[in-house]
Amino acid sequence: MLPCSRISPAALTGVTLAHIGLLAMLFLAPEPPEPITPPRPLTVSLIEPEVTEPELQPEPKPVPPKPVIKPL
Repeated sequence: MLPCSRISPAALTGVTLAHIGLLAMLFLAPEPPEPITPPRPLTVSLIEPEVTEPELQPEPKPVPPKPVIKPL
C-alpha cells in the first residue's frame, strides 16, 4: 500500500489557482485570425473575332482619252 500523505492547504490552493488561470487563458484568449488563402487564379480565354475577307471591288475601267482634234 501507498503511504497516505496529506496535501498542505497552500499547495492545494496554488494548484487550484494555476488551473483556474490556465482555464481563464483558454476561454478569454482572442480568436485566431482566419487563415489567409491565396487568390484563385483567373482563367481567361481569348476569343478571336471571325475574320471575313472584304469583298473585292471591281476596278473601274480606265476611260480612254478623247482624241484631240486640231483645227485646220
